[in-house]
Amino acid sequence: MVKVFEIGSEYDWESTKLYVQNLENKNFESFKNYNLKFLRSGRDALRYIARAYKNEKKSILMPALCCSCMPEPFQNEGYEIIYYKLTDDFRVNIDDVLSKIKDDSIFLFMNYFAISSLSEENLKKITQFRKNVLTIEDMTHDFLKLDLKKYYADITICSIRKWFSIADGGLLFSKFEIPNIKIGEDNFFASLREEAMKLKSEYLKTGDFKQKESFRNKLAEANNYLDNIKNLIKMNDKSKNILKNIDLSKIYKTRLENSKILFEKLQEIKNIKFLNKEFVESTLYFPIIIPDQEIVQKELAKKNVYAPIIWPLPKDAKGICRVADMTAEHMLAIPCDHRYLKKDMLKIVEIISEILNK
Repeated sequence: MVKVFEIGSEYDWESTKLYVQNLENKNFESFKNYNLKFLRSGRDALRYIARAYKNEKKSILMPALCCSCMPEPFQNEGYEIIYYKLTDDFRVNIDDVLSKIKDDSIFLFMNYFAISSLSEENLKKITQFRKNVLTIEDMTHDFLKLDLKKYYADITICSIRKWFSIADGGLLFSKFEIPNIKIGEDNFFASLREEAMKLKSEYLKTGDFKQKESFRNKLAEANNYLDNIKNLIKMNDKSKNILKNIDLSKIYKTRLENSKILFEKLQEIKNIKFLNKEFVESTLYFPIIIPDQEIVQKELAKKNVYAPIIWPLPKDAKGICRVADMTAEHMLAIPCDHRYLKKDMLKIVEIISEILNK
């Protein structure tokens, strides 16, 4: 049987099996005093907030460096979307926020690849500057640590499916009361993604490109469905069980080791810059800044290394923040996840070096 060489892209169904144990739901023991909701996606978490607070809040202030899908739940509920700038070191530009924030609004911030973007002290400055500001932190890039002491926003959200082979998943939690709104059931998205990930597992074993075409089509159908549906849906039961029993610390350790290898070896290659001069514990991806983003991405794909662009910016966010524009145009997210070993990281370095030294 052929073992296909492929790094990155969507997870295959079997890639996380070694990490799923009977942890008796210990991952969420510390959430006993929190309002916790398990949702289909990070987008559903944002949609929940948008609907729950639409009679109280009229605008949301979010970073210009964000995924193009993030404003959509708020736009659908009639919010005014305002974007703020980041500083050169990927932190919230406090002066810009204070010049734009409004009373009775929502303020959203996130960390970027383990770079903390906002201190608790600066968050207090923002909430004390205007009346009735609801604060949201998107902790997707820091999910594996899951340390509740780190989160000081009113509400914290996360997209789960970027981290391991899980059909769907988003979290929303808060120490405070959250308005209760109806959450429906709809397994179409999760079922499609599970089918696709199982097909990918078979493709990686056989090298059958018909299976590759099939799993890619199913993933595209699932993504298109999520892009166009407006319902608010809870997390699939199977996904919820995986999430409650997966060894997050073991996954984090493997990813961190891979990230360290990339940091050490990639800095030897000319034309590559990092977000930070010092090593930060980026375990979702390892981000690099390069001159010819699209060319390098295509060349990597020819070698079966798939490095996403994070993110294509919302149309109205373009031109607001120089750092966001630069990141969208020049950053590639290099896979460093738990599917791979040291030899795979070294192979990535070798391929990138070949491409950039042509």
